[in-house]
Amino acid sequence: AIYPGPTNTALLPSDAPEELIELFTPAIEPEDIADSIVFALRAPGNVQ
Repeated sequence: AIYPGPTNTALLPSDAPEELIELFTPAIEPEDIADSIVFALRAPGNVQ
């Protein structure tokens, strides 16, 4: 989302995704997401 005013200059495009993730999922740590991905990749149903 783009907000008018000084907020635009404070947020760089490269920072936007991380800011949104922290906004919507403040209780989820990046490590937890990584662990979930690794777990999903290791699940028997996903083994090719």
